[in-house]
Amino acid sequence: MNFLENIFDALENIWSNKLRSTLSMLGIIIWVSSVIIMIAVGQGAENAVLSRIWEMWTNILTVSPWSQSSTSVYARSFGKSASSGNEGILEMEMVDIIKNIEGVKYVSPSVTGRKQAIYGKNNTNASINGIIPEYLDSSNTELDYGVFISENHIENMEQVAVIGATIVETLFEWANPIWQDIVLQNKIYTVIGVLKEKNRWTDEWVYIPISTAQIRLLGDKYLWLIDVNVENSNEIDKVKSEIEMKLMAYQGITNTEDINFTVSSQTDMLETISSVTDTFKILLWWIAAISLVVGWIWVMNIMLVSVMERTREIWIRKAIWAQNGNILFQFLTESIFVCLLWWLIGIGISFWVVNLMWNFGLNAEIASSSIVLSFWCSIWIWLFFWILPAYNAAKLKPIDALRFE
Repeated sequence: MNFLENIFDALENIWSNKLRSTLSMLGIIIWVSSVIIMIAVGQGAENAVLSRIWEMWTNILTVSPWSQSSTSVYARSFGKSASSGNEGILEMEMVDIIKNIEGVKYVSPSVTGRKQAIYGKNNTNASINGIIPEYLDSSNTELDYGVFISENHIENMEQVAVIGATIVETLFEWANPIWQDIVLQNKIYTVIGVLKEKNRWTDEWVYIPISTAQIRLLGDKYLWLIDVNVENSNEIDKVKSEIEMKLMAYQGITNTEDINFTVSSQTDMLETISSVTDTFKILLWWIAAISLVVGWIWVMNIMLVSVMERTREIWIRKAIWAQNGNILFQFLTESIFVCLLWWLIGIGISFWVVNLMWNFGLNAEIASSSIVLSFWCSIWIWLFFWILPAYNAAKLKPIDALRFE
């Protein structure tokens, strides 16, 4: 029996044994599609996070009030500084120091907290960001309509707010919010502007003057972050070193091990995010490996049942002088054909599911490596777990088959 005859025989066996073929089909289709989809979700999540970092923090350095090298990491709790003395704090005087460094384009300090925002019967738990006018340029954010926070608002500690698109949708149900009043911690703030949609994170923020946030809302005189926009991305490392030197001199720090702040660049953020997403992807690979083991057991059971069901066929072929190699080759040809057919169907389902996820706004990206991996695993799994049943079938004696019947 040649290869082409084995193909036709495989098709005939698949059609004549619909239940067994369906079970085999489900095993490999579910395994292939689940592996590809899981890896696609992990890849899509990583790309989405990294693209947001590039979008939000291009040419940005961030000064944070804690030291990554210190064993005692500075933290804040409930809007209050957890530090003592001058340890791990950021002050407005530092902003003026950074502004005078060559290569710095914008400096934007901020304080952050979470408060309940209320308008009429609608409310949401919003992130509050106390900022200065330079924030608009330093963060590559655009105003959709209304006006932005000005120096006059900061000097007078006015209770005004600029809100993101998600806040508009949640509180105002897309009605015009300009000059409407919202309540933050039992105090009324007038909405003066709305930002253009940017991403799911910043669209949920409420922006108020930094002085208002520090004194009237959050009660924290220290800064949470200082964002520094560098004119030339090639000079980020140079500006970063200059900022560290100036702030160390301002705080009277002479030993780098005593630094109580961190100046992080976009590269540092990307490396940190990549390490986190790599851990997430490893978890997905382990889940895929578990599903692989389940698939192995499934295939082995189906193949063993298949040989037992086809005992009469094997006996007849052996009775008409079929060689062991012929029967072995027939089973292996059938396994490869079935494997490739269901593998293609599994890939098709994977692309359909990923496309459906995109339609619902979920990030997923099919990696070619997952397709290659599923192909080779499918081939070797089916070959390996069909060899033993096929070998048993080839070694079956006609008299044993007759006794079985």
